[in-house]
Amino acid sequence: MHTTIRIYKGATELNKALVQRRSEIEKLIKNVPGFKAYQLISTSDGVASVTTCDDRSGCEKSNQVAAEFLRTNLSTLKGTKPELYSGDVTFSFGEIPATAGTHK
Repeated sequence: MHTTIRIYKGATELNKALVQRRSEIEKLIKNVPGFKAYQLISTSDGVASVTTCDDRSGCEKSNQVAAEFLRTNLSTLKGTKPELYSGDVTFSFGEIPATAGTHK
């Protein structure tokens, strides 16, 4: 498995905008080949997302899909160009249930 982390700094409005468009984002990301999991994390300075796929190519595709979504739908918001971190999953455990959003 491979994971990519996108960190959007200075993007204080982005979390709310993404939560409002969750169903659109879910459809797009779930269609990425090899998709396994996605999390959206509210941070003190913006938002981060974590996508896990079967392999690197799936994560690269998820980065492209995310960038295109932001460019097309939320380009007026600050902080929509993320720092990207990506790598092979060394180990993983536990289960994170899907949620409708428990953000503040």
